[in-house]
Amino acid sequence: MAKNIIMPMLGMTQDTGIINKWHKKEGDKIGADEILFEVETDKTTMEIEAGSDGYVNKILFQEGETVPVGDTIAIISETFEEQSDVKSSNKEVNKPEANHDKNVESESIQPLKSKEDEIEKNQFPPKHSPNPENKNVLASPKAKSVAKNQGWDLKKISLLPGAPIPLHYEDVISFGPKINNSPNSVLSISSMISSSGINKLVNELNSREINISEILSLIASRSLSNNSKTAKCFIEVTKINNSEIDKYHYDIDLLKGLNQFSNKLESPTRNIEMKVIDLTNSNFMNWSRNDQDIGLEIVLSKSNECYLLTFVFRSEDYNEEDAFKISNEITKVFEQPILQLL
Repeated sequence: MAKNIIMPMLGMTQDTGIINKWHKKEGDKIGADEILFEVETDKTTMEIEAGSDGYVNKILFQEGETVPVGDTIAIISETFEEQSDVKSSNKEVNKPEANHDKNVESESIQPLKSKEDEIEKNQFPPKHSPNPENKNVLASPKAKSVAKNQGWDLKKISLLPGAPIPLHYEDVISFGPKINNSPNSVLSISSMISSSGINKLVNELNSREINISEILSLIASRSLSNNSKTAKCFIEVTKINNSEIDKYHYDIDLLKGLNQFSNKLESPTRNIEMKVIDLTNSNFMNWSRNDQDIGLEIVLSKSNECYLLTFVFRSEDYNEEDAFKISNEITKVFEQPILQLL
């Protein structure tokens, strides 16, 4: 039986991929672990394995062509005889119709791990049975292998602050020990600070239409970056007043300043790493949902001439020492932000 090779999805927002290079030509024999082609997206370039032993029956797109995710780009036959038969019977097959050949079974293929990621199989001997959820997470074969051996849940790893998508071997080794299968506990830390410093900065930025929750988002993102070693942070901001709730998202680049907050996103484009809840225009003092997918939630409220910052940490993502350090860093900068941000 022949199998369809489709354009893989290498990113959460990827719609298409460009075929950079074919490593095999029609009629060539190929092993499941051999490289079939190289694909390029707007964020990465990866070599892709065939995923099946057999013969390259047909190549439906040429190098340099852009192909939608999920479209069939090649057909692999199990035997040479089948390869010859299927190839001759498919001479009139058009590219879109290859997906509907009833004799062809579609098969999703996985990105090939890079050579520098190679390890000895016995470096991480199996400790647990595989987690069935791991197959639904975008990760390299090597990352999935070590997660399977260690019994780590790739979905939980992918949701940790700073974890990239797709996950690679180094990411799983770094973030894997931080997760566990015990029920989540929550650590809440509150800090009352003077409003004079932050109000002065808000007044300075009045002409730029930057508000207090956006300032807090940038301060908090920079603090998280110091711990996760990442230059970007995806944040959800919720503004609550006494009559309505507004919610929007920011993909923050920490190498940029406050000007980037003009780009508001109505819906998330990737995993949310932090939530900021602004209650300064309401009568509420706290508003926490303890979202199971978010490691850190910051609630900002106002009382007389002071601001109350409440940090809600999941123990699965942060220990008490890290939680105290991050809370302290954010509080100090938020109290005198004009020295840090202007």
